[in-house]
Amino acid sequence: MLIQLSFVLFCFYGMSREKESYSFRDQKMQVHGGTLETSGAYVIGEDAALTDQVFLAMELPGLKKGVYEVRIDYDTDAEQVSRVVSETVGYRKLYENTVSMRPSHIQKEISYRFMLLEDAEDLRAEILYTGAGTLSVADFKVVHTRQEYGMVLFFVVLFSLLADLLFYVFMWNRDKIPGKTGRKIVFGLFAVFLLSCANLLIDYTHLGDDAFFHLNRIEGIAREWMNGHFPARLESYCMFGMGYPMSIMYPEVFLWPAALLRVMGFDLSFCLKADIAFVNLLTVILSYFSFKNIFRSRRIGLWGSAVYSLSLYRLYNIYDRAAVGEFIAMTFLPLICWGLTRVFSEKEEEVRDKRTVLLLAFGYMGVLYSHVLSLEFVTAFTIILCLMLWKRFFRKSTLLTFVKSALLAVGLSLWYLLPFLDYSLSAGLNVFDTGNPIQILGLYPAQLFWFFPWRGWSSYMYVSGMQYVRAYGMGAALAVVFFCFISFRIRGVGERRLRDFPEYPKIRTAAAVGILAMFMSMNLFPWDAISEISAGMQKVVYSIQFPYRFLVMVTISFCFVGCGLFAVLRQEGDGKKGTCFAVSIVVLTVLGSSFYLNHEIQGRSWSDFREAAAMGSGMIGNGEYLPAGTDTSELPYTQASAGEGVTLKDYKREDSHAEFWCENILSEDSYVECSFLYYPGYRAVSAETGEHLAVVPGGNNVLRVEVPSGYAGGVAVDFIGKGYWKVGNAVSAVLWIGVLAFGIMRYRLRKRISGNSEAEETMEE
Repeated sequence: MLIQLSFVLFCFYGMSREKESYSFRDQKMQVHGGTLETSGAYVIGEDAALTDQVFLAMELPGLKKGVYEVRIDYDTDAEQVSRVVSETVGYRKLYENTVSMRPSHIQKEISYRFMLLEDAEDLRAEILYTGAGTLSVADFKVVHTRQEYGMVLFFVVLFSLLADLLFYVFMWNRDKIPGKTGRKIVFGLFAVFLLSCANLLIDYTHLGDDAFFHLNRIEGIAREWMNGHFPARLESYCMFGMGYPMSIMYPEVFLWPAALLRVMGFDLSFCLKADIAFVNLLTVILSYFSFKNIFRSRRIGLWGSAVYSLSLYRLYNIYDRAAVGEFIAMTFLPLICWGLTRVFSEKEEEVRDKRTVLLLAFGYMGVLYSHVLSLEFVTAFTIILCLMLWKRFFRKSTLLTFVKSALLAVGLSLWYLLPFLDYSLSAGLNVFDTGNPIQILGLYPAQLFWFFPWRGWSSYMYVSGMQYVRAYGMGAALAVVFFCFISFRIRGVGERRLRDFPEYPKIRTAAAVGILAMFMSMNLFPWDAISEISAGMQKVVYSIQFPYRFLVMVTISFCFVGCGLFAVLRQEGDGKKGTCFAVSIVVLTVLGSSFYLNHEIQGRSWSDFREAAAMGSGMIGNGEYLPAGTDTSELPYTQASAGEGVTLKDYKREDSHAEFWCENILSEDSYVECSFLYYPGYRAVSAETGEHLAVVPGGNNVLRVEVPSGYAGGVAVDFIGKGYWKVGNAVSAVLWIGVLAFGIMRYRLRKRISGNSEAEETMEE
């Protein structure tokens, strides 16, 4: 512990040391064209012709290894470029990205980091002139951030925890070391986890379809934390400082590990890959314990974990679509299955047990914290399940457990739900506009049952045929499970019918849900006819976007069916049928997933992306969370404007804070429009009197501060959210503390009972 503590203190000492700054006024500069103005700014115009486009280069000889940040204040009317270069630094010893310096009406300053893994003698930070417009550089410096110590701290803490756990087990709890079967289970789970992370074990990145959107979320959350805002609400970094409420509308909890790593200094690609690895580990563990407890077998738990964690559609969501919310939501579906099997159990004690309430609450809450649309899917299928099992659903104990679970989940999530519902009901965002018809986007049966699909470039078969289609489908393993169920249902298992086994009701129900989801994922399902029933139904249908999303429910349903068939076949004869079935499905799973992962990593172009500035902060997908009617090309990203009769001075903006001085000489109210998008939760306060000024949406949904007649003075604008959001925070905090306290007390009680039982046995002996 002393050794570990010394390493931790060393890291904190390193982070607290002086952050050296290398300014262009102090370093040796190379100027290739342009002039040095009396103001100290370097200026170049369109008449300059430059070799390799290098306008300004700051030489940084003798630079020590570490994490550095380049900061540039500039003014330009056309896009320019900045980069860090060295001819002598070894391969993979300099991690950097070339970044764009966007025109000044979008942004006037830029910062980006680079990591140096060995000392360098010829490092240069350069600004390139693209030949268009005028470029003026007012400030140009490089700062040693010392974040390399934060990165070391992460690995020190990680490996220390692992070492302490192993030391504790082997020194003081040797009786808790798993036996032979237990060690096989642990090895199997580790192998499944490792295979699920296969395409992360590279020193570059394959960025899926939605990767940049989620990388922008990670950067936005991290910057809000560094500004002292936790939890993040409206990311002021996004939209080049205009602000964007991603954390209000898109749950962020399972991006917190990535955001924490970003704060510590890791590049964005590593943060996303680490977060995927964390989710994969969580999926492997939760699916193992869920299937193990549902079917009361560790072997079935391991089998179910392998088939589910390596399922084709889950891997496709991770590595091809980069559908972060959807694949995180899939993590909690086995937990929900575990809770549902208990709440619909014949045993009343299982239905009423507090564990059932917690399983359902945390299962649905996990999906909520991942992806709201997935929660809608899961809720809809839960309702269908309740209708299928209506006799057990309408039991008093079952209804009471569902109500308790729902209230607990809502209470624990109130900190997120209040802002989300507030914006959903009153903010008028694009996400609630009508989308497009979806039936034509459904799957063909050939896609659904395609055994070995690869990573194709075409989303829909009607565009290119099967040759280039993407990896939509059940995958070989689950397709075989489906056909095995049909066969056993018709022909029976050995000398018995499938319905003779006690597991049959669970298998039948899961299969019915899976078959319904299969039908809904295909273009045979009448989505267009359903959408024509009413305007409300049209919005519901169009919000689905892609029918293949129902493959989530297909995957979990037939993994459950597979576990049930494994349990049934183990009871036949000497169990060889069960072993044969299990091995066959696992082999198909591994072959299918390996085939896909191999094709994905070879077929997708590689990326060395690392830094947020290389993509800009405008990666907002389709702009779902913009106020309806906003024209992003006309936004005043860096400028404020005043209405008639108002004099505006000293406008400054930093993050979600702006301040200015204004005077209204008219006999009626006027306004000042700031460089923020208007969202509910902004507040404007007079610097002199502390009175609140009205904040309303202005032209093009820009934030407008109404200035009363005769007003003269300073104004400060900040995003603070709504007052009742804090009430939600408090309620959730109290409930979380209560749940944790309950868990600790229950654990101690179990330990005490176990200890007393062992003591009594010793006394009897």
